[in-house]
Amino acid sequence: MEEQRPLVKLTDVNPYILCVLCRGYIVDATSIAECLHSFCRSCIILHLAQEDYCPRCKVQINNSKPDMYL
Repeated sequence: MEEQRPLVKLTDVNPYILCVLCRGYIVDATSIAECLHSFCRSCIILHLAQEDYCPRCKVQINNSKPDMYL
């Protein structure tokens, strides 16, 4: 007899696979080293061009070269 796995609804995992910047599914997932929050690579690069903190938890990102800490 084959073992059945519980089904997971997409709505249950959406909070983990959606980018809070563009509100779409994460494309080319990129995480911030300080807090490990993930975003679309293009979204976080654009955000870091104007701000020096994580858009989710507001942790300060090294502002000398922020893209090196992704």
